[in-house]
Amino acid sequence: MLPGVTAPRLVGVVLALTLGGVVVGRSPVGPFALDRGDVLYGHGDAQAALRHWGRVGRWHPVGSVRIAADLRAAEVAETALGDGEAARRLLRRVVEHERPDPAVLAQAWARLAALMAADGGRVQDAVDAWRTALRVDPEAAQVGAWRRAVATTLSEAGHLQEALLAWDAVLDAEPAEASHVYLAQGALLLAADDVVGALEAYESAEAAREPAVRQAAALGSASAHARLGELDLALEALERAGLPEPVAASRAQALRARMQEQDAP
Repeated sequence: MLPGVTAPRLVGVVLALTLGGVVVGRSPVGPFALDRGDVLYGHGDAQAALRHWGRVGRWHPVGSVRIAADLRAAEVAETALGDGEAARRLLRRVVEHERPDPAVLAQAWARLAALMAADGGRVQDAVDAWRTALRVDPEAAQVGAWRRAVATTLSEAGHLQEALLAWDAVLDAEPAEASHVYLAQGALLLAADDVVGALEAYESAEAAREPAVRQAAALGSASAHARLGELDLALEALERAGLPEPVAASRAQALRARMQEQDAP
């Protein structure tokens, strides 16, 4: 036993330390606040972890800890609990924080954008959030993915002119993505009945190195030629697509049938 420490005193100190550790560990303002959520989540209690990190995000005196807690809570809400609304609310709290690190802020905006895009009805909000991420941290490793997300989201929503401009922005920033850009623009233009423009885009995409992109572009060219009444050119493009023989034969038959319908009085 240590000098000057009686047995009852030692028991009291140990008990105090133990109880104090429990209190501090459970406190949303203590030094182990984040760890407590990790323990709860590690034991399979995602709801309890979410509630704990939510309290930390509201009450902890250190801003960086509040942000970390909200980010962890958002991840659990989205991936473990499937609660997109809670995840959006937590990420919104992160981006509205007084002085978050730009890299952290950009990642939060990007995650918020993805959630809003998945919501379906919040296309412009999602696009604005991705563009905010690009503006906040233009050197982030994910900027290319964010630009493509903007273009893809606008394309899927049918916003033709905005989508074309967004794909142009991808091309300007990443010339190596040219074939993917042309392929996407070809599909947009064909859907908008700009068949000549679509054909030009598809023919540019056929220069791609990736076989899958070349094949998709050749099929797009075939559709465009068929829309223009150019059966021979459509069949040539179909041949360039390199489809398996039974599939190619079926596609060729469908093209001929479509042309006959177009020529019928």
